[in-house]
Amino acid sequence: IKGSVIPPSRLRNDYREFGLKYAKPGIYENLVYFDWHNFYPNIMLELGCPRNLDREKIEKLLNVKGTKSFLNKLIGRFDAEYSLFYDPSYANKLRKFGRMKLMYYGMQSDEFIFCNTDSILAKVPGGFVPPDNTSVMNVEKALIKNIGNYVLYNSDEVKTTGIFNKPEELIIAKYRMGVECTKDDFLLSSIFGTNEDGYLSADNIRIENVDRKVRYGKS
Repeated sequence: IKGSVIPPSRLRNDYREFGLKYAKPGIYENLVYFDWHNFYPNIMLELGCPRNLDREKIEKLLNVKGTKSFLNKLIGRFDAEYSLFYDPSYANKLRKFGRMKLMYYGMQSDEFIFCNTDSILAKVPGGFVPPDNTSVMNVEKALIKNIGNYVLYNSDEVKTTGIFNKPEELIIAKYRMGVECTKDDFLLSSIFGTNEDGYLSADNIRIENVDRKVRYGKS
């Protein structure tokens, strides 16, 4: 607040550590993607809870479905200077430990492709065992644009984020990965102005050759 004075004891004077984020853009085959359940809340139990949190209550919350968002927000309060839970040194320790854990599993891989705070995509050696408490997806094809925009594909599942949540962009991604598009893909994409042959119906131009702004204008 303008003109106010923050007590020195509540000012942060340390360097804030961050989690591990990394992406290697490109198109890849035969990878493994694993995503930790309650990554930081479980690390908090491994390290020991901070002084103002009850370990038993945190353990109970971890066993209740749908509490992940609440627990992550609670951990975020460790960095909030006017929160009852403010503890920046503990927050740094938590993120350092998490980063080391991700780096450890990244180093076990043959090729480290992607990491976003609590998940890893990598080409792994034979006999590799994913860590406990993770969801695992075997990825036949992957297209990585950056941390917030990627497609992971196998015959049973397609995981998309960011721009690739748009049906017309997913068709382009599948085309680039050499994956055959389904009728449902084209049905969804037709809502955005694309016909079954992959052309913008009004202009007779292949969608992957059209400027992004124009494509979204069609949408």
